[in-house]
Amino acid sequence: HILFLKACTVDVGNHYAVGQAVISACAHRLSRQSIELLTAIIQFYGRYGNVEAATQLFDSVENYKKDAIFLNAMMKCLMDQQRYNEAIAIFAQWDIHQCSGIAKISFLKA
Repeated sequence: HILFLKACTVDVGNHYAVGQAVISACAHRLSRQSIELLTAIIQFYGRYGNVEAATQLFDSVENYKKDAIFLNAMMKCLMDQQRYNEAIAIFAQWDIHQCSGIAKISFLKA
């Protein structure tokens, strides 16, 4: 599922409906999915500008499961839609020492 969703975000065509079908097939058990798959879903939603769906998913994941890559994906999703204050708010939730260099750069861009 991860590679398929990534392919939907990289390809030039509009594959939102196909990617959404894959996500819907996993929806009943999203809370049990790997953080890598959840990150790919955030990236997918970000690619197609569906910040609301990305935010719902981000908020549904327990904080102890969230890693720097997941955080970066959500921040990029928000920043791509010029929602800089929300990206900064997400960054502010995390201990600065636990954040990756990319998250820190994303914060500075916002």
